[in-house]
Amino acid sequence: MDTFRLSDTHFPLVVSVMPPRIDVPMMSEYVERIDAIYRRGERFATLVDTSRMEAIPTSADRAFLAEWQNRTVELITRHNVINVTVVQSVLMRGALSAMNWIFPPPNEQLVVADFDEGFRICLDRLRRESASLPAGLERLASLGRPIRGDDFPGTPEESGGRAVLTGQNAAATAASSATASSKSEKS
Repeated sequence: MDTFRLSDTHFPLVVSVMPPRIDVPMMSEYVERIDAIYRRGERFATLVDTSRMEAIPTSADRAFLAEWQNRTVELITRHNVINVTVVQSVLMRGALSAMNWIFPPPNEQLVVADFDEGFRICLDRLRRESASLPAGLERLASLGRPIRGDDFPGTPEESGGRAVLTGQNAAATAASSATASSKSEKS
């Protein structure tokens, strides 16, 4: 099964590229990785590309994500500068924007039509925060062409179809897993 791609190689920008379909086990892994980013205690922006999605998440998927979001409201408020979601469907963009008006999220959340637009908005908000942007991110921004999700490393194809986490968070996740493994061996 195709899965998500999560890249923090250009932190404080965290990029997620969602697969054609999601499910609760996949989202559980995704949430663990985002939670690891929150544990850094730093401000960041998220850009979520849903343009490959072929199906609307099921009610179970939505309930799982809503529960996680409710549980992390304080972390979202404190650390997430902005969340920009790329949605190709005009109807879905309108529906998500309306939901954000009816139920205001704890941080700024926007829905856009294409990845490049979302990328530029995230960079703008990070700059307003006076965030230090890595040189690689500045290079991407100055390419003179639209930025795509493929500009971020770690495609599912390169990993045999497994979820991919690249950059600083991969090391943090590995260290966290090693600590948990060490604790369970001592028990």
